[in-house]
Amino acid sequence: MRQADVSYQAIQVDNSDEATSLASYLNEHGIAAFAQEGPEVNVPLVLGDMDSYEKLALLTKSWRWFWEYSDSGLMGLPMYVKED
Repeated sequence: MRQADVSYQAIQVDNSDEATSLASYLNEHGIAAFAQEGPEVNVPLVLGDMDSYEKLALLTKSWRWFWEYSDSGLMGLPMYVKED
């Protein structure tokens, strides 16, 4: 039986809402992740599995863009802005 060496990648975010959002986003895209207090997200990865590291980096980057340019408080609801 072969034993896999597992490490944990910790991703720091600004608050617990972001940690919950990022963990959910990663899980939806096939990467096991869980939010921790701190706030951070932990992701178990097999050491040396470069495809998983690259996928994690790409998804984290795309999530950061999403978080930066969306109104996270609306939870995906459409928003209309009335101009004066």
